[in-house]
Amino acid sequence: MTSNIQLTSLLFSFVYGFLFNFLVTINIALLKKTFPILKLINIILLCIVLSILYITILYYINNGIIHIYFYLVFILGFEFYFKCKEKLISVKFKK
Repeated sequence: MTSNIQLTSLLFSFVYGFLFNFLVTINIALLKKTFPILKLINIILLCIVLSILYITILYYINNGIIHIYFYLVFILGFEFYFKCKEKLISVKFKK
């Protein structure tokens, strides 16, 4: 795998981790007043669909080669969303 493909895959994994967390957060917020079992089923289905989409896009980027560091960067993007969300909330309430 060339370094260009690796860099593209890592960048995609980071952005997708950020997007994944954003979409799950929005899903939870939209389903706040529904039954807990329905919320759980919906979140599980969303995670399955987003996971299949992640693997499919990685397949098109680098022919289906998935390394552990792609998942580590995905988790880093996932955590980065929390940091951005905390910063946004602290700036929003400071005013």
